[in-house]
Amino acid sequence: MAELGFGIMRFQDLEGRIDYDKVNRSIEEYMRGDYCYFDIHPDYVLGKAQTILRDYVVRKYPRERYIVANKVPYWSIHDHSDYDAVLHASLAACELSYFDNYLLHAVTEEVYRLHEAHGGFDFLARAKEEGKVRRTGFSFHDSPQLLDDILSEHPEIDFVQLQINFYDWNRTPVESGKCYEVAVKHKKPVMVMEPLKGGSLVNTSASDGVCSKSDAVRMCLGFVAALGNVEVILSGMTDDDQVRMNRDFIGRSEVLTASDEQYGALSRAYNEKNSVQCTGCGYCRRECPRNIDIPEIISLVNACGNVGPDDTTSVGRQRIFYRGYIRPERMAGRCVSCRKCEEHCPQKIKIHEVMADAARLFET
Repeated sequence: MAELGFGIMRFQDLEGRIDYDKVNRSIEEYMRGDYCYFDIHPDYVLGKAQTILRDYVVRKYPRERYIVANKVPYWSIHDHSDYDAVLHASLAACELSYFDNYLLHAVTEEVYRLHEAHGGFDFLARAKEEGKVRRTGFSFHDSPQLLDDILSEHPEIDFVQLQINFYDWNRTPVESGKCYEVAVKHKKPVMVMEPLKGGSLVNTSASDGVCSKSDAVRMCLGFVAALGNVEVILSGMTDDDQVRMNRDFIGRSEVLTASDEQYGALSRAYNEKNSVQCTGCGYCRRECPRNIDIPEIISLVNACGNVGPDDTTSVGRQRIFYRGYIRPERMAGRCVSCRKCEEHCPQKIKIHEVMADAARLFET
């Protein structure tokens, strides 16, 4: 049976504030469970994910009570020595002597070439031999063929982390169903990320009246939990209610899925409300030379729904939010269409076009 993992990644609000009381309550509730798996990254939660883990998990609970998965940011790698520097810095920041799972992060064809050039997979094997990590893997955002090639070249890898949800199962470019089958073929267990697509599958269904939020969570998690090769289902939970709801559904002995008609209704509602299919991962922001608030701006564009600029109620409301919360130096109109962000977007969004639309909607 798949277990529920806690992704420490979405605790900041639109203004970059972190409610540490909510962080503490969420983690305390999660730690009441029997299986506790934390997925972190040095840059998650505005660079504070590792210290959150340290303060609210490592310093409070025995080491045998939890599992930690951390990642290598590809942008920190310029030569082979950088791998050790990143690992040692992360271990020190978390106050740990080892990571249970250690991943090469957000592997695409370009990122794979980078790690091949600098010996990233050799580093993982060595770190495992030295006892600094227990298992090695990588998170993946590219084609099934590339995944097959990587696992054929590196059979020593212990697991893969894939974006899987019912919506992306057959959808290009994610093709999570085909990627999952590649992992099964190579006998690699799967850690699932984005089972709720950043929460957007659930929020859309509730706002559109398709079904209740709890029913949407049940259907989304049930779809993934029914897959036989899934080890952990990660969720970027942000409050203790979400922890209880997700743990209840995943912890049931009987997997609760939905009919094709129900999944179809959820998909249609999502398409109607999310013209830009962003999960809010934030990888784009790091690549932007203008430091534009891309995920937040996309969220406001989606909040308008599929409407034109003449819909003064919907667009006007989001224009007020935009001008109130997005700093002028980080607005969409500053986009120079360099498209560096698009090279690292897991969802393959044409971000430069979205920024042009946002500038038209909110800045004119």
